[in-house]
Amino acid sequence: MVICLVNEVNSYGEKIVLSSKSEFISEFARGYFEAEIIEKETQLNEYLNVYNAIRERASFNRQYIETLIYLLKSEIKGIQKMF
Repeated sequence: MVICLVNEVNSYGEKIVLSSKSEFISEFARGYFEAEIIEKETQLNEYLNVYNAIRERASFNRQYIETLIYLLKSEIKGIQKMF
């Protein structure tokens, strides 16, 4: 038995069906990870703006934000490698 799940409806009102449950799960996971990447990139841009606004290069805050930026970039790359 094959389980078919409706993924979306096109502009003509026709249902677009995925061929299996595993494809549905794969597409769902891809959408989830794409949303995670978008969220992390938004956060990364905010950190970059703050980092660039700090004038004192040797300050603790600037070094801390630099660490956060590095970690976010690593997380984004890790998620992107999944698909």
